[in-house]
Amino acid sequence: MRQTKMLHIFEMLLICGLGLTLILYPGKSWNTAMFILGIALAICGVVAVGYYYFVLRNKPDARQNGILVCVAGGVAIILGLIVMIAPNVFKKLFQSIAGILVAFSGILNLVKAMDVKKAEANANERFNEWPILLGLSLVTIALGVLIFINPFRRESTLVVLVGGVLIYNGVLGIVTAIQDK
Repeated sequence: MRQTKMLHIFEMLLICGLGLTLILYPGKSWNTAMFILGIALAICGVVAVGYYYFVLRNKPDARQNGILVCVAGGVAIILGLIVMIAPNVFKKLFQSIAGILVAFSGILNLVKAMDVKKAEANANERFNEWPILLGLSLVTIALGVLIFINPFRRESTLVVLVGGVLIYNGVLGIVTAIQDK
């Protein structure tokens, strides 16, 4: 469990770094950001696939989740290579894919909030974390939809928004990973 948490924190730090790059250099860094994104995706994919093969594959209780981790890692490797080889092709798809990924992350956090609600109900805790997680999940979903529909006229505005959302999502992921028991 600790290794999964460290993998998640590493991925979130990479996402925060990409977001910071987009905010600081929205015009100049687009191709560089695409290349960094490709590298980050490929590294995360290799780490996820390696984690499956070296850790999760031999654990019967983690096999189903492990296969999902392995498939997601394979997809991340392929996307990372495409982004590095043809950044201009991906640049056109970036807005849609970024919006979908952010919204999907929010949906995953929403599921986690419901799990926390069940766990807190069973433990009869006085302070409930799940409403906070629920609210943050809904904000993440809304930001993903905002990126997807892009109501902005300038590309740099979208790039800065995506950078901010990536930092928000990365910090949220790190905080939830640290709090996860």
